[in-house]
Amino acid sequence: MKIDKIFSKMREVLLSKNFALRHKISQINFTRNRILTFVNTVSIILNLVRDSIASEIDRFCQKSSLPFFTKSAFSQARHKLKETAFIELNNILIKNFYQQSKSIGFAGLTVLAIDGYNVELPVSKKIKKHFGGASNQSQSILPMSCSSELYDTESGLTICATNAPYGASERDLAIKHINDFLSMNVRINDFIILFDRGYPSLFLLVYLILCKIHFLMRCCTQFISEVNNAVANGKKDQEIILPLNKLNKDERRILIERFPDFDLFKKLSLRICLVNLETGEVEILLTSLMDSKKYPHSIFCEFYFNRWCIEGDIGFQKTRMEIGNYSGESILAVQQEFHATILNKNATTLLALEAKNELDIERQNKSYQYEYEINYSQAFSKMKDRFVLALLDENVDLKIFCITMKTSMKKHLEPIRPGRKFKRQVKYPGKKFHKNNRRVA
Repeated sequence: MKIDKIFSKMREVLLSKNFALRHKISQINFTRNRILTFVNTVSIILNLVRDSIASEIDRFCQKSSLPFFTKSAFSQARHKLKETAFIELNNILIKNFYQQSKSIGFAGLTVLAIDGYNVELPVSKKIKKHFGGASNQSQSILPMSCSSELYDTESGLTICATNAPYGASERDLAIKHINDFLSMNVRINDFIILFDRGYPSLFLLVYLILCKIHFLMRCCTQFISEVNNAVANGKKDQEIILPLNKLNKDERRILIERFPDFDLFKKLSLRICLVNLETGEVEILLTSLMDSKKYPHSIFCEFYFNRWCIEGDIGFQKTRMEIGNYSGESILAVQQEFHATILNKNATTLLALEAKNELDIERQNKSYQYEYEINYSQAFSKMKDRFVLALLDENVDLKIFCITMKTSMKKHLEPIRPGRKFKRQVKYPGKKFHKNNRRVA
């Protein structure tokens, strides 16, 4: 995987005039000769403003040899910039990765997962009005967003992410991710998406099948009667026909608009697998993988277990990367920093993934008690300042930069201890900062 080529493409786009034209709020923005150019403003936000803004400005100016500028200047400059700049750069990274990647995945499929999570937001009237929030014991409203991501469980990359109002439907956000993913022109048959039991709906199941996207979705017993009857039968592996007549008028309209050739009287099949867990609970899984020979019932427990990777990623974003630690109190600032965090995470993940592959090759003829992986906290810490400055400076050889960063990452390893299980419990209720979850920079 040629990561330097991916970064080179990102640099080329970032420094181009057309990129600035696409992502300026107004065409008159960033036209004067100022310290905070379009590129410099993007770079500061991408570098993740987690300390005080003044400290981050001092740090950036020292590293980049830029003249000093004020907090006010930065605040004014960032409000001339659309958050779509970070989304486009992330799309470039993702598209180039899948063009180069030859992943085998699980059962021959690259396993993706979709999940949602809530993020605390700065307290301001505009943010509260736009995003909404949750009330606490004092009945005051704490601004919150409903965020969601489509995640590659093997590579650790976030393919796309959304930061929506608190009352948004996770199913609607899932459909948005699916449409965004389809627009990337990838080989969709090579992928499967995992969903937890909060996602099942007749509309979403039909939408996925019509998009020809493989899926594996956990379901509760209180779903459509066809699924409930199949569970009552007690068969571990069976097929049902989806009742399209139960779609409401709006859902039918959307499906016909999206799929003009869709026949509402056509029969769509679905496979149901019942899996016995160690806890004694029966796990109900719905899937589009109809071939029982190619995908036997025995693989689905391990298959669905891959979904826990996205839980770990969301936890990392919240605790280590502090995705809820916003430096601005405007809607635009929140969206900028949300998508900048996702892009920063993906860039680091690419390097850590390659470093891990190189490490496995270097150690394949040696005997170790445990397999080791890259310490991602240290990896993100190493990228602070270095990544954005490498993108900014065309004199920096990105191939050498990648080699240097990977060498540094391989010095910080963590053992993988198989078979470790812990009860799901809150050890320190109300404790915001834990000694094992430190910020990355």
